[in-house]
Amino acid sequence: MTRFATAYLTLQSINKKKDALRKVVTCDEWNKSKWPRDLKGKRAMETVLSTSFWNDIVYAMKVTAPLVRVLRLVDGEKRPPMGYIYEAIDRAKEAIKEALGGQRNERNSTNLFMQLDTTSIRSFFYANSDIDSCEEVVRGLLTVIERLVPDLDAQDAMTRELAVYRNAEGLFGS
Repeated sequence: MTRFATAYLTLQSINKKKDALRKVVTCDEWNKSKWPRDLKGKRAMETVLSTSFWNDIVYAMKVTAPLVRVLRLVDGEKRPPMGYIYEAIDRAKEAIKEALGGQRNERNSTNLFMQLDTTSIRSFFYANSDIDSCEEVVRGLLTVIERLVPDLDAQDAMTRELAVYRNAEGLFGS
């Protein structure tokens, strides 16, 4: 597991112990100790009793849980095909967008890596006969071609070759 997943699991554990932590800082034993008068103790008590602290933990868990699921998929002993990973990432993006209230992060939509990601999945490409009509994949592919190949004639040649590749013609045939 990565440090990212460990942080998520820590938040999850703290959230599960919410009631117990609140009881600790409000019990007689706590009040009789030095901690309610100590600066660190006061801060700890304020944090544990703060509604916004617990809301922030729940929010962080909602946003990161989909990523942890993808990490578990990728970190497993059996490595899934790239198409499954792509699908898991796509589901994670949707779940995160939903957790954020449907807001879209424009930085991700223009990120070259994300565009490359949409074009690099051969098994996913061939498993879906209607992939050519998937706007996200086609747009991603064209964006990658435009960014990596500045020459317009070369771009045109590449897009013509796509049909040959897709139909397994010429050198791409069996």
